[in-house]
Amino acid sequence: MAWVIYEDDPTKTVRIHTDSCRYYVNRKSVRLGDNRWYDNPPLRTLEAARAQSRATDKPNRYECKVCLRTEE
Repeated sequence: MAWVIYEDDPTKTVRIHTDSCRYYVNRKSVRLGDNRWYDNPPLRTLEAARAQSRATDKPNRYECKVCLRTEE
């Protein structure tokens, strides 16, 4: 499994997904000027994805609740 990050500038949000997540699979070819996927290369560990997410300037950081079900 690998991880990708979606960054949305207008909402100041980044979200971590697996590379098999339906949101990534259905939208990975959509490239807009103010939204981007960090997927080339995909990140090899969830910790690497979390570190990349923290390295952005976006205050809203999440993990996809569909593909990354985490216990709270």
